[in-house]
Amino acid sequence: MKPLSEEKVLDIAHRGASSLAPENTKEAFLEAIKAGADVIELDLHLTKDKKVVIIHDFTINRTSNGKGRVSAMTLKELSKYDFGIGIKHQRIQTLESALASIFEHSSHCYILVEPKYSLKGYEQLVIDEINKSKHKERIWVHSSYKSILENIRKIDTSIRLGYILVFSWFHRISFLYYKRWIRKYNISFFSVSNIYPNSFFTPNFVKELKRCGVDVYIWTVNDLVSAHLALVSGAKGLITNYPGMLKSILKRYKKNK
Repeated sequence: MKPLSEEKVLDIAHRGASSLAPENTKEAFLEAIKAGADVIELDLHLTKDKKVVIIHDFTINRTSNGKGRVSAMTLKELSKYDFGIGIKHQRIQTLESALASIFEHSSHCYILVEPKYSLKGYEQLVIDEINKSKHKERIWVHSSYKSILENIRKIDTSIRLGYILVFSWFHRISFLYYKRWIRKYNISFFSVSNIYPNSFFTPNFVKELKRCGVDVYIWTVNDLVSAHLALVSGAKGLITNYPGMLKSILKRYKKNK
């Protein structure tokens, strides 16, 4: 497998191809592979019986035909519900099954997992599943919780880690802290929000992070204006609900530079 190009801007599928199929389902991941995504991003929660499953919310209310907290149900109980409403039935996936399925269908895709707060203190379970994979070098982790990233780094010194940031002007004040934290925990990338007012602050912040040797991925980029701003700012990846569409935008952008 060829290493990722240093000049490549990554097409990162947000919860899979979530514009084409229900988010965080097997179908969404397969659609992202068909669309040519470089990376598939997915979310992790912990069940009552300590299984790591793929879902964004702490409840199943929004994304299934059931109701209740993920942490209050066992995997067997969660498996009764349909997470693919509107298409063929989709059961909730475990991290183990999602990794196996994605790597079975793609020889190039990387996977970016986001442990949610329910996994704080249970990070070892995530690392165990990653280490069981034959392609663990193609699995990255990012989180908005510094404590989760710190715990993961204590467990695994080599896995590629990123920090999810809802960016605002306040973070410029904290940049010296970030520089120390990046070095201490070997943070490789920041996933920075694409909230419109932040577009005026993001470019300089991206440049400062790049000087620290950190890549920046912008989320969630679903339109041409946002894609242009992200590219101009020097982002190394676009996290999008529309993988494939943005890949064609990137090709046109590079062609016209």
